Amino acid sequence: MIKTVGSLTPNKIIIFLISPLMLSASLLDFRALDQAQEAYAEGNYSKAIKAYETIEEKNDEVIYDKANSHYKLKEYKEAKELYASIKKDSLAFKKWHNIGNCNAQLGELDEGIKAYEEALKIKEDDDTRFNLELLKKKKKEQEKKKKDDKKDKKSDKDK
Repeated sequence: MIKTVGSLTPNKIIIFLISPLMLSASLLDFRALDQAQEAYAEGNYSKAIKAYETIEEKNDEVIYDKANSHYKLKEYKEAKELYASIKKDSLAFKKWHNIGNCNAQLGELDEGIKAYEEALKIKEDDDTRFNLELLKKKKKEQEKKKKDDKKDKKSDKDK
């Protein structure tokens, strides 16, 4: 049998004792989030990343903003990994568009094309469409160059 003290049950006492700790963590997260956003706005992306890393409640918005900071620092692999970890449906379009951007910067044309196509399945967007067509054109140019290089090597052998 659970004993009560006045109207406080053991469960209420535990919640009462834990609440200030949770409130403290939340306040620290808000402070870190403010610092991260301020650093990002100032263009200090390294400082923004450090502030995002101190936030205990890493929701998809925090992950997205941290990924953006990595992208601004040209840390495309890190940004891509963070974007890929986002699960929230409301960020799906941005996630795939930005994964496409990371792939393009990394020279991963096939993966970039696939990512842009995923984004366009969610929402039609002029910038995404432009980026997709640009990667497709770049891929064709690379394939043509490879084909031309093979022809040149073959003609050199024949001589």
